[in-house]
Amino acid sequence: MKQERLMIIGCHALDYLSKSGGAIAQCMKNGGTVKVVCLTCGERGEANAIWKEGDRVTEAYVRERKRSEAQRAASILGADIEFMDFRDHCLEMTQDKVMAISELIREFAPTVFLTHFMTDQANPDHMVAGRMALYALACVCEGELYQESQLTRPQIFLFEPAKPDMEKFNPDTYIDITEVMDQKKQAMACVETQKYLIPVCEERDTYRGTLIRLLTGNREIQYAEGFLRVTPYIGKSLS
Repeated sequence: MKQERLMIIGCHALDYLSKSGGAIAQCMKNGGTVKVVCLTCGERGEANAIWKEGDRVTEAYVRERKRSEAQRAASILGADIEFMDFRDHCLEMTQDKVMAISELIREFAPTVFLTHFMTDQANPDHMVAGRMALYALACVCEGELYQESQLTRPQIFLFEPAKPDMEKFNPDTYIDITEVMDQKKQAMACVETQKYLIPVCEERDTYRGTLIRLLTGNREIQYAEGFLRVTPYIGKSLS
């Protein structure tokens, strides 16, 4: 990801962190630039711990808590972050939302584009977010905004859902995040409202690291994140 412009479209405020925090840190370490866009703050769909605090809790309060956590984590990783403040649970795709996302894509001009996998029974909002993100990208690269855009189609990847086996998610791209895992852990420590994500992420990243260590024979690899490539590899050789 050297010198890449990585753009991530996530549904909720912390989706980007749990699913691709290591790839973000690695991109920044290699001299790249990262833009995270959170379509919602997850105040309705991913904030149960806050709502249990009492009857005085409001959506505005939950939204601010989630936003603050996501901002602190992004700062640790070195990424720029922006919130669309759409309403989650249930997230709806509309023309206005797609066009708003398209404008951000055109402004940032990513070389790598990352969003949700297209099926996620555990959280349907993720599926809608992924479809909106790819629809918006298509509008910029080859749709009605094409004449106004200088954007070359970026490489597109999808990050894995919470239950990859159930969704038949089979990653074909792995990013070695061993060197930046401590940084990801520091960012994950900001997740006070979804602490259960911390051990889940570490276990998953350890498992992915084990897989690519076996594939490569490189014993120094301890942690990795898995992604599914959408754009095909194009070259003059198979290597």
